[in-house]
Amino acid sequence: MYGRFRAIILPIMLVAFGLVLIMVQPDFGSFVVITVITVGMLFLAGLPWKYFLSW
Repeated sequence: MYGRFRAIILPIMLVAFGLVLIMVQPDFGSFVVITVITVGMLFLAGLPWKYFLSW
């Protein structure tokens, strides 16, 4: 359980750091594109639906 949690949180934290840097600049389009790509990658990697629905 701890390993799976860590495998999910670490990539999300790395992407969140980049998204914060993009949000500091007024570039909302890049923020949306990177968010959609990240969610798509997590979906294809087999992340359970309960994690998507909890956002």
